Amino acid sequence: QKIEAENGCVQMILFSGKAVGPIFNGEIMPGGVDTQQYGADDSMTLSARYMINGTDNQGHTCNLFIENNGSGKVGEELITYPKIFTDSSALKYLELAKLTGQITNEDEQLIIKIFQDE
Repeated sequence: QKIEAENGCVQMILFSGKAVGPIFNGEIMPGGVDTQQYGADDSMTLSARYMINGTDNQGHTCNLFIENNGSGKVGEELITYPKIFTDSSALKYLELAKLTGQITNEDEQLIIKIFQDE
């Protein structure tokens, strides 16, 4: 879905995918959406919200909710600031952690890497 306005445009993109990493692996549940806003001045903001069902690093089935927000200029690297909620006791520290996200494009797939800041 996309709206083009005089001062920019907004689009909402439904997406699917998977999470792969040393502390969690899972599949994005239906309903994940990335809302992208582009201003006439080449500004860009994004806000993605999605839930992932999977397994934590202790082998327990669990869920993550991620809200990932970022802003910048079109064509420049976009750094995001994810917020996570989980029902995993092993991963609950992520709810209070300072996190940063990096968006890359690998093999024509959008990849979001989330890091815990030092």
